[in-house]
Amino acid sequence: MTFAGLTFLVFVGMSQAPSAPASCDVVASSLSNELSASSMAMEPEGRRQGIYDRATEAALHCGNSEALGYVRLRAAELATERVPREDPRAKAYRSLAGELSKQFPASARIATIYARGAASVDSARKAAAIDPKYAPAQVALANALIDSGSVPEAKKVIEGLKSLANLDDGFTVLARVRWAEGDVKGTVEAATKELKGRDAIGVEPGAEDAQAVAKAHELLGLAYAKQGKPDKAAPHLVLVEEASPAARDAIRDASPALRKAIAKARASLARGR
Repeated sequence: MTFAGLTFLVFVGMSQAPSAPASCDVVASSLSNELSASSMAMEPEGRRQGIYDRATEAALHCGNSEALGYVRLRAAELATERVPREDPRAKAYRSLAGELSKQFPASARIATIYARGAASVDSARKAAAIDPKYAPAQVALANALIDSGSVPEAKKVIEGLKSLANLDDGFTVLARVRWAEGDVKGTVEAATKELKGRDAIGVEPGAEDAQAVAKAHELLGLAYAKQGKPDKAAPHLVLVEEASPAARDAIRDASPALRKAIAKARASLARGR
């Protein structure tokens, strides 16, 4: 079974059993533990693909298990985080998120994944309202608020969380707030923590968010460039050059010193491939 078949499985995999026996949640717990360890695998995408496939198969008999539905959706989210938003696999993941959020309307964690996929303030507010203490929902809300231009409210939400270290993208969202405020030093501090200050085990299984990491690199590159530190800026900008329009703009408009540092960073990256 391949992830390309996700669109079909969105509908087939939602078959419901009369009830979810305890063994279904045991399966979900085991898969969740595997998903948590997947970031340490040589090929994490393949490992997550396998977890998704097994969760989908189990869902045929455990359709009423929220725990299984969540780990299935989380595996799908992580398996598609590196593909373009318009890729059929990404669209299928968002469709699955919509189906599961309707099936489990009281699940804050499923609603949060749906909100991240939908990238809207409204969906994020709904997720946060289900369980105000569920931190990933608050991070999703802050992220959506930044996108909508509501930086003061986003700041209030993200700074209201006690700890960001065990959240996938908490420090990156904080860095986005700092950058929007013009706080360059604060941007560097928060983005650096996304890369180096995270707990090994997070609230959500998977312990990795490629998009948050890429955004942290982008913000570090932009912030260091603004501070006049080309040697520090260049490696971050080059690392996300292909995916980040902001990084490409910074490279295009680079000062002579930054252009020199970028050439050096590109050569170093090429040697490491």
